[in-house]
Amino acid sequence: MCKSINLYKQTATGAIQTWQISANLDTGRIFIRYGQLNGAMQEQIEQVTINNSGRNMREQMVLRMKSRISKQKAKGYRNTVEEAQNSVNQNE
Repeated sequence: MCKSINLYKQTATGAIQTWQISANLDTGRIFIRYGQLNGAMQEQIEQVTINNSGRNMREQMVLRMKSRISKQKAKGYRNTVEEAQNSVNQNE
C-alpha cells in the first residue's frame, strides 16, 4: 500500500469534508474514500492499467494519483483542516 493522502474542505455550512487517496501496487488499484469528517464514508476503487505510454505500473499509478489530487485541490480541498477553514469560499 502506498502512502495515503488526506485532503479537507469546509462547506458553506461549516462541515468539513474529507477526501483520501491511497494505492495498492500489488493489485493495481487506487482507493478513494470521501465524506464528512468523522462521519460515514464512501469508497471508490479504481483499477489502473498499463497503456502503451511506456510507463510501468508504479509510474502509471503515481501519475493517476497526482491527477486526482490536483482535481480535488482545484475544487478547494486543502492539505489540513486548518487550511480548509481558512480558505472557505475560495476556488469553489
